[in-house]
Amino acid sequence: MVQINREAVCYSYGLCGNRLKKVDKNGNEMYTYNVKNQLVSRKSEKAETCYRYDLQGNVLEATGTEQA
Repeated sequence: MVQINREAVCYSYGLCGNRLKKVDKNGNEMYTYNVKNQLVSRKSEKAETCYRYDLQGNVLEATGTEQA
Protein backbone atom coordinates (compact mmCIF):
# COMPACT_ATOMS: atom_id res chain seq x y z
CA MET A 1 0.00 0.00 0.00
CA VAL A 2 1.16 3.49 -0.89
CA GLN A 3 -0.15 6.78 0.42
CA ILE A 4 -0.52 9.65 -2.03
CA ASN A 5 -1.71 12.91 -0.53
CA ARG A 6 -2.65 10.91 2.59
CA GLU A 7 -4.96 8.63 0.64
CA ALA A 8 -4.34 4.88 0.45
CA VAL A 9 -3.56 3.33 -2.94
CA CYS A 10 -2.95 -0.42 -3.33
CA TYR A 11 -1.24 -1.99 -6.35
CA SER A 12 -0.97 -5.66 -7.39
CA TYR A 13 1.69 -6.87 -9.83
CA GLY A 14 2.14 -10.06 -11.84
CA LEU A 15 5.24 -12.24 -12.05
CA CYS A 16 6.59 -10.22 -14.99
CA GLY A 17 6.28 -6.98 -13.02
CA ASN A 18 3.21 -5.74 -14.84
CA ARG A 19 0.64 -3.85 -12.79
CA LEU A 20 -2.53 -5.96 -12.67
CA LYS A 21 -4.73 -3.97 -10.31
CA LYS A 22 -4.98 -0.58 -8.64
CA VAL A 23 -7.37 0.15 -5.77
CA ASP A 24 -7.95 3.67 -4.47
CA LYS A 25 -10.80 5.90 -3.29
CA ASN A 26 -12.17 6.00 -6.87
CA GLY A 27 -12.51 2.20 -7.07
CA ASN A 28 -10.68 -0.61 -8.86
CA GLU A 29 -8.69 -0.47 -12.07
CA MET A 30 -7.68 -3.72 -13.83
CA TYR A 31 -4.92 -4.09 -16.44
CA THR A 32 -4.36 -6.83 -19.04
CA TYR A 33 -1.30 -7.53 -21.20
CA ASN A 34 -0.44 -9.54 -24.30
CA VAL A 35 2.37 -12.12 -24.60
CA LYS A 36 4.83 -9.28 -25.33
CA ASN A 37 3.93 -7.67 -21.97
CA GLN A 38 2.28 -4.74 -23.74
CA LEU A 39 -0.71 -3.15 -22.03
CA VAL A 40 -3.78 -4.07 -24.07
CA SER A 41 -6.57 -2.87 -21.78
CA ARG A 42 -7.23 -0.80 -18.71
CA LYS A 43 -10.67 -1.16 -17.16
CA SER A 44 -12.43 0.52 -14.25
CA GLU A 45 -16.04 0.86 -13.15
CA LYS A 46 -16.31 4.08 -15.20
CA ALA A 47 -14.12 3.54 -18.26
CA GLU A 48 -12.25 1.08 -20.43
CA THR A 49 -9.29 1.83 -22.70
CA CYS A 50 -7.84 -0.64 -25.23
CA TYR A 51 -4.42 -0.32 -26.90
CA ARG A 52 -3.17 -1.62 -30.26
CA TYR A 53 0.51 -1.88 -31.28
CA ASP A 54 2.53 -2.21 -34.48
CA LEU A 55 5.19 -4.89 -35.00
CA GLN A 56 7.88 -2.67 -33.47
CA GLY A 57 5.85 -2.22 -30.28
CA ASN A 58 4.70 1.35 -30.89
CA VAL A 59 1.18 2.28 -29.83
CA LEU A 60 -0.98 2.64 -32.93
CA GLU A 61 -4.26 3.31 -31.26
CA ALA A 62 -5.81 3.87 -27.84
CA THR A 63 -9.59 3.68 -27.84
CA GLY A 64 -11.79 4.13 -24.85
CA THR A 65 -15.26 4.27 -23.49
CA GLU A 66 -16.44 6.19 -20.47
CA GLN A 67 -19.56 5.23 -18.59
CA ALA A 68 -21.62 7.79 -16.71
